[in-house]
Amino acid sequence: MRVITSSILVSLALLSGCSQQFKHYNLDATKESAASSFQSATILDGNKVDMVISAVYLNDVYPQYPLDASYFLVAVYSKNPAELLFLTGFPYDRDNAYVLKRGSDSALSADQLDDDDPLIELMPIHTRWAKYYYVTYPYRPGTPTLILTSKDGRTAKMTFRMPTGTVMFTQKGSVGKK
Repeated sequence: MRVITSSILVSLALLSGCSQQFKHYNLDATKESAASSFQSATILDGNKVDMVISAVYLNDVYPQYPLDASYFLVAVYSKNPAELLFLTGFPYDRDNAYVLKRGSDSALSADQLDDDDPLIELMPIHTRWAKYYYVTYPYRPGTPTLILTSKDGRTAKMTFRMPTGTVMFTQKGSVGKK
């Protein structure tokens, strides 16, 4: 009985000590929302990583964003710096090119972010060797999906959840919400 009581007391002491350390890792609501919206995909060359792309669906993080477009924070890592990511379609003279679309839509705009841009802090996993972009796509009803495609046809797909309260359809002035 004494051994069991001692074991329980030691376990409780260890657990309470460990739980106290978690207070140092609390996320604010915005970063927590970004972490839950985070998706990542990889394109392989055989069994080796060719390109890694990660994204946060910002419409989910910031519900006050206008619903006229879909906004993403995108991080790109490529093992080969000569590989290019195009957000508006392929320039077909490049063999080492990738394109990122939202479904079948090309980006309306894409801005590469500076290394010290505060928006990068929303990316749950960030590295100094990745390139970060603020990308805007046309708004389309339904589940947002980003598709990364290589010129040789390899693909990787990231599917995001619809944010709560997102406009699902518009028809002659009527608006439906999810």
